Amino acid sequence: MIFNRQRLGIDLGTVNTVIYIEDRGVALREPSLVVVDHQTNQIIAFGKEAAAMIGHLPEHCEVISPLVNGVIAHLNYTKEMLAFFIRKALIRKLSNPDVVICVPSNITKLEHKALTDTIKGLGITRAMIIEEPYAAALGAKLNIEAAEGQLICDIGGGTTDIAILSYQHIIKSQMLKIAGNQFDDAIRMAIRQHYQIKVSPEDAEALKIKLASAIVFDDEREISEKVQGRHIVTQLPTEQAITKQFILESIDPLILEIITAIQKVLELVDVELSVDILSNGITLTGGGALLPRLGERIEEVLKIPVNITDSPLDAVAMGAGQLIKNMTSMSKQG
Repeated sequence: MIFNRQRLGIDLGTVNTVIYIEDRGVALREPSLVVVDHQTNQIIAFGKEAAAMIGHLPEHCEVISPLVNGVIAHLNYTKEMLAFFIRKALIRKLSNPDVVICVPSNITKLEHKALTDTIKGLGITRAMIIEEPYAAALGAKLNIEAAEGQLICDIGGGTTDIAILSYQHIIKSQMLKIAGNQFDDAIRMAIRQHYQIKVSPEDAEALKIKLASAIVFDDEREISEKVQGRHIVTQLPTEQAITKQFILESIDPLILEIITAIQKVLELVDVELSVDILSNGITLTGGGALLPRLGERIEEVLKIPVNITDSPLDAVAMGAGQLIKNMTSMSKQG
């Protein structure tokens, strides 16, 4: 019966999956990773356990991200991973929960079908698929019901979603395949080109967390952290100090692309909505919102106030959770 169902809001992200459960809040946040044993073609670990195995596996095992740039790249792995996360998050082991699941804006029909097939493959018959910026706006507690414009910029692990909303609708949106993973890749590439050192994705991410900032002041430029890697020429392990200024120069083109995309979305709407956003500001969500001084950098370029929501990592899942209350009026997905 409907009143016995558990209701879930799911942010199925490239880097992390977050599950929100009605009346409980955020019940699970785990890396969107699996470990596959290619000898048996079986998944042997999911989520946090899979992440802990990176760099410590035999040759016949591989850590795989089932989602790439916000969309499903490995259908079967995604289905098994999502089933594992749902079972782990649920208190009562019900077979058919109600689900609101979020996707990047502007995904293709083929990508939408892959997600629909995944949901059906789990035996879930009551599901709502919504766009991530809409859910992020709800999770950030923006007033999207009013006749005024709100601009949300959700910077995740695989994609950045920018949308202007009004009257409970997305008026204009743009998705960029630029986000946290691409920042890590840019840092790795810069270190390889400048120092001829190959570093792991995990070490690049650690440098980003410790050193990255959208604005670096003069007295901070030489703040540094050491990173270990393999020299491309000698093939020997080596160590190199990386400065805060070096990290900014590595990721700055990506920051500028995000700012330019926000500007382009603003140019596509009527002047009345643009004026609303000048008053209401730009709201940042997602892990990328945690990049120090990103808000100040956007304000500096666009001359529009920027707000960062209280729980940027959970905004999409929390927004999906708000939509769960409407599940009883949903028709069953065919």
